[in-house]
Amino acid sequence: MLERQRELFVEEVGLCFEQAGYPRMAGRVVGLLLISEEPQLSLSEIATRLAASRGSISMTARLLLQYGQVEHVPVPGERRDYFRLTEGAWASVVKRRMAVIENMREVAERGLNLVGSNDTARARLQEMRDFFAFCESEWPALVGDEGATDQSDSELRTERTTLKRKRHRGFHDFETISRVLDEALFCHIGFVVDSQPFVVPTGYGRDGRTLYIHGSSASRMLKALSRGIPLCVTVTLLDGLILARSAFRHSMNYRSVMVVGQAHRVDADEKLHGLRVIVEHVARGRWADVRQPTAQELKATAILKLNIEEASAKIREGPSLDYEEDLTLPCWAGEIPFALVPQTPVPDSRLLPEIELPSYLAKYSRPRITSSATGTGLPGAG
Repeated sequence: MLERQRELFVEEVGLCFEQAGYPRMAGRVVGLLLISEEPQLSLSEIATRLAASRGSISMTARLLLQYGQVEHVPVPGERRDYFRLTEGAWASVVKRRMAVIENMREVAERGLNLVGSNDTARARLQEMRDFFAFCESEWPALVGDEGATDQSDSELRTERTTLKRKRHRGFHDFETISRVLDEALFCHIGFVVDSQPFVVPTGYGRDGRTLYIHGSSASRMLKALSRGIPLCVTVTLLDGLILARSAFRHSMNYRSVMVVGQAHRVDADEKLHGLRVIVEHVARGRWADVRQPTAQELKATAILKLNIEEASAKIREGPSLDYEEDLTLPCWAGEIPFALVPQTPVPDSRLLPEIELPSYLAKYSRPRITSSATGTGLPGAG
């Protein structure tokens, strides 16, 4: 009787998957793994228990790997492939559903651009767009995705920094934002002067909840921003190229931060501290190893500071979100990972021969923290 109930459970999971648009066999495999007494099963064991061909199970396993539902398990001394459910696997299902919702809203918006002033068609498309826009905005809160309802995640959230699209990828907690800022090496600053927008790359450093931004006293950016005009600071870290089975679904894995506010020029007493923060952000330990700025060098340098009070991070992780019908297309899909990796230091041609490479440069690396990490630390630590 118990065995019959287990078989019915496996079939019920298969039907649930089928109703959600997935192959029934994929649900049957997941159902079996859910109630299996063993921590993992081989392809042969799965095929035998489901009375299915090994080829069918092999193809299903590849699909479930793509979905993020199962993972390979190495078993010492075994040449067979073993599989188990991926921890947190249901989050990948949620994200795929979220991608469908976003796609439907975007399709409706494209339709509105096509129909022009046709009131009947516009009404149908607006109803479609408004429904999926509502689902898109409410979905993260309904499923509790990535702390969307956690007040600790909202400390830097304002109307200006709240994500309008793909909100499930957004973070507003200071720890996540500070980690991205600490790993990146330069930022882009957007501002408007006399109705003309500018975006300028420059160096920066973080000290607690203050960003120090570097520039020349003669630069247009520093002159404009020192008056306290609104600005937007962004940094982006590229983690991988996502190569999908369709051109439309290509993407990138990334971590980015946007900070908005008003920057102000620091006074002479704080300028030296700001310079130290920026230099230490580039290479921790460097400030104590080099000559300090002269009065003339300080005069030629301008430092702005921006308090981190309104900010957001946006992070994409994971595989391609291919459509179900594309998964069997005969083309390679996957990720090309990217990382900021320092090469072997090259000494200056005029370096004195007795000077050795300091240990903080011989072991140089950027702090690499994933989106789920927490903690605090000085800029450049790692």
